[in-house]
Amino acid sequence: MDDPAFNRCFDELFDYFASAEAWRINPDFADLLADLRASGLKLAIVSNFDGRLFGLLDLLGLAVYFNHIILPRHTGSQKPDPGMFRHAATSLGVELPELLHLGNHEVEDEAAAKAAGAQAMLWHFPIDNSESWRQSMFLKLADEA
Repeated sequence: MDDPAFNRCFDELFDYFASAEAWRINPDFADLLADLRASGLKLAIVSNFDGRLFGLLDLLGLAVYFNHIILPRHTGSQKPDPGMFRHAATSLGVELPELLHLGNHEVEDEAAAKAAGAQAMLWHFPIDNSESWRQSMFLKLADEA
């Protein structure tokens, strides 16, 4: 588009969403990730976001928890394509039935992961009772082990 005002607005928004200020992280989220890692699990992000995600995770102090970050540029596809989940399983060194995908979208996350052969749980925001949700997730992991 050759509209300078539009291009300026787009650039500003694009830059804004690359900043930590644009995002809210549940206060319990880092603790949950730490608990998952401490339990011996390998963690990955499977996202349709772009390369700004790497810097965002660093800015938000979350990058240290993840073994891999899988974006469309790594797979040539995006969720809900099963290739995203196959790539995640391969990167983590697990079989698809061992992969538990946590997401907030019923089609692109839950249904897509299950269709690919992985397990899935929906994470709805905001989480009113994060301890209850954490226990449910660990129970699901234990049931599938």
